[in-house]
Amino acid sequence: MATIKKKLKIFLKACWGPRIGPKAIAVALKGVGLEKSGHVIMHSALSKCGYLVGGGEALVKTVREYTGPDSTLVLPAHSGKLVSNGLRTFDQRHTPSRVGAVAEWFRNQPLVKRSLHPTHSVAALGPDVDSLLSGHENAQTPCGRNSPYHRLLELDASILLLGAPLESNTSYHCCEGLMELPYLLRPEKIEFRFLPISGEPFSKALAIHQPRIPRNLQLMNQELSELGILKSCKLGSGWIHRIQGKPFMEYLCDRLKKDNEFLLADKSSGSESTR
Repeated sequence: MATIKKKLKIFLKACWGPRIGPKAIAVALKGVGLEKSGHVIMHSALSKCGYLVGGGEALVKTVREYTGPDSTLVLPAHSGKLVSNGLRTFDQRHTPSRVGAVAEWFRNQPLVKRSLHPTHSVAALGPDVDSLLSGHENAQTPCGRNSPYHRLLELDASILLLGAPLESNTSYHCCEGLMELPYLLRPEKIEFRFLPISGEPFSKALAIHQPRIPRNLQLMNQELSELGILKSCKLGSGWIHRIQGKPFMEYLCDRLKKDNEFLLADKSSGSESTR
């Protein structure tokens, strides 16, 4: 009942909020300095901004038209919540994502491809899909070296958050993985059964993230903003944020090298990452 009331509250808030069309989104994308032809990692929470005319389909179309045909658009297709509840078979086509309605709609589109990972898969559309997504199941950590997240940051992809809070930025896990931080992974690997869209089923033991390790990203985001790596502007009743991928990775890896616990929340902190 509580979940239904929460969803109804979000729906009504979106309906009563400002109406947002493609033109307003394009203006906001320009406002945060999103580059043409660059790859984009997008997190969204449309209800925070108001009522988006055309829904998730209009959002994806607008972003792709803005960045152009040479850009690849990537959305999270994470199913880590299902793994926490006991999922041990990952079906690349049918295992649902648990990161919002837009991401799940995008994952199911005919030309969209999904990487092969039980907790942190991504869905992508564009010319570089295969090179970005291949071999995700072989990455040492879910978002670290040789994962799609790492490849995207190396290519200076933009991290775009439309309505989604800055704590939704999954890419910081990439830097934690690159720096091999001791708190990141569970002590033992977990055996998963994979059902790929093409190829034979197989089993593989993977290292996945340690649950319930709270982070505080406030200082990081403040410093990113001061350095000009993070830019924000209003979109309806919410915000749109854009983070430059490669400078972000270089900044955070340097910070974590100096202080392995830089992102960890202290006991009094109430700010916690959601992805």
